Amino acid sequence: MDVQLGERVQPWLSNDAGQLIEDLAERLDFTVRDTSLKFAEIRLRAAREDQIPEVWCYHPWFGGYGELD
Repeated sequence: MDVQLGERVQPWLSNDAGQLIEDLAERLDFTVRDTSLKFAEIRLRAAREDQIPEVWCYHPWFGGYGELD
């Protein structure tokens, strides 16, 4: 996905999952593993048999999304 931003437009949230988990682990005095198990989850919807299979993609600003094959 190629995204072109307008002048002075930039994302204002951090979506770096690894960094967010590390930061939270440090604040809670947890291990990264325990923090990931407790707070991180990925759920992708299952494709129905009558749908064209989807390819799952990830963009650091927009998260996970499906593209038609």
